[in-house]
Amino acid sequence: MLSRATLSREVEVDYLRVLPAEKLSVNGIEADVNNVSRFDIRVDLAAGRKKAYLVEHALGCLYLAGITCASITGLSNAYELSRQSFRDAKREGQAPYAVIGSASGKLDERLYLKLKEAGAERLPGELRRIEREVTLSLPEGEIRVLPSENVEIYVAHRSAEYEFVLEEASEEEKLRVARAATPYLRGYSKETLPHVAGDVLGDIFALGMLGSGRVEIFPKRAYHRLTIGVLKKLLA
Repeated sequence: MLSRATLSREVEVDYLRVLPAEKLSVNGIEADVNNVSRFDIRVDLAAGRKKAYLVEHALGCLYLAGITCASITGLSNAYELSRQSFRDAKREGQAPYAVIGSASGKLDERLYLKLKEAGAERLPGELRRIEREVTLSLPEGEIRVLPSENVEIYVAHRSAEYEFVLEEASEEEKLRVARAATPYLRGYSKETLPHVAGDVLGDIFALGMLGSGRVEIFPKRAYHRLTIGVLKKLLA
């Protein structure tokens, strides 16, 4: 079971900065499922006039590195209008730094490695456990969460399948998750299913402040409707 932990020092990549903190926030918005404003092909947060677009990759990176509490701030200073998230930010009157996700369509290997290098410091208190089975079936696929002593994720799409157990994963396997491209851009394959596992880490475990549990997901397009939907149902 993962414990509450923050990073030992500041980490920065070109598009965001991560600072030690006792809670998890993005652009000053608490990273909580109640602040999720969009969940389809990406996950956005909003609180008052503050917004954060495409947060799932950064949250997944943090959880992959064993970090559950941190303050994430966007650093982008120009709109990349080839990307939908920046077009949405500009249309909604938000600054470029409101967009948190990497342009690579991946969790981001660089960010993960910098977080691992910084190291983690344990914080008081415990994360929640998934203590009951919850299922959700939508046109976007099916998902099931179950109790477990570990953080486990199983992803299957047609004949392709992928299983990831955080506590047992090698560094090579964690990097595979951080490097995998999103199936939204590349389609579903053995190469992109690890990306879905990374999104599950961000959408369910990080946003839910969950330290253990098993997630089984059978995704189609816009699968964040499944991950956020089942988290809302679990925490209701």
